[in-house]
Amino acid sequence: VEMAFGGASAAAGWKATDGSLVAASTTHDDLGAGAISLVVLEGARREEPSSVRVDVTTLGAVPDDGLNDALILQNALNNPASDELHFPQGVYHVDRSLFVRAGKTVRGDHWSTTTIETLADVTMFRVDNNTTDATITNFTLRRPQTEDSDHEMIRVDNSDRITIDAVHILDSPSRSPLINLRGGDSNTVRNTKVVNYQVVRDELSPEQPGLHTQ
Repeated sequence: VEMAFGGASAAAGWKATDGSLVAASTTHDDLGAGAISLVVLEGARREEPSSVRVDVTTLGAVPDDGLNDALILQNALNNPASDELHFPQGVYHVDRSLFVRAGKTVRGDHWSTTTIETLADVTMFRVDNNTTDATITNFTLRRPQTEDSDHEMIRVDNSDRITIDAVHILDSPSRSPLINLRGGDSNTVRNTKVVNYQVVRDELSPEQPGLHTQ
């Protein structure tokens, strides 16, 4: 909004960024002394910043080669310049937990085509205290090293607005919950499936002597 003050024969207009006066298309010749003329101008719309998506294969992660991609992936997760890590189809391997930072989306092509497998008995994804607005989506996750783990596959500690969507966890038996949400608010798990998660082992029974399958 630009206000032009004037008496007889005042021209409405506005100032450019260099301070020069730019006249409006209409000149008002009938403004009395002390009158105010209002001209409404439409300025340029402010664009919202777009998210930055990074393909992990451009960083050196190679699907289907059986080699450890953990360091490359964690460095990408730590980089504040990107909002989303995209995993093209294939099988990726990690030997340690991947820590997902606030505001990050970790996205596969589709759960049926993008898999992450562990190379050791570890929790695959960790979302640590006070993390917000992170997403893990479109993956199959597997931990084939052991049938008697104490680790989760996804662990979220005291964090808010975390989304786990379209994730299938296969062949990862554990005595801990495979998706473990420990505190926090407004967290979501949807379109997710867990298959073959039970631990089968022989243990001493307090009711009967000898080893029994539990």
